Amino acid sequence: MPPEFRAGCHPAGRSQERIYVPYRSPCDPCPPLPFKTYVVPPNQFIVFQPPNWPQFPPEQALRCGTLWPALHSPYRPRRGREGEAT
Repeated sequence: MPPEFRAGCHPAGRSQERIYVPYRSPCDPCPPLPFKTYVVPPNQFIVFQPPNWPQFPPEQALRCGTLWPALHSPYRPRRGREGEAT
């Protein structure tokens, strides 16, 4: 079994999280947010499934939510993390 499968669900590679700076109007009544983030799902860049793709073992595929490591997108909730109010 390859080491990236044993380590966790997300194989090493480019981050799926993107950052952008929203427009800041001089007339905004609230302090502006410095940046916002969003997640680009990996299936947006894969136009077809190549044959013989590596697969997670069945138990790990159930934990990760997909059979193929290339299609895994980790979920990190914003609320409930240490130091934040829920």
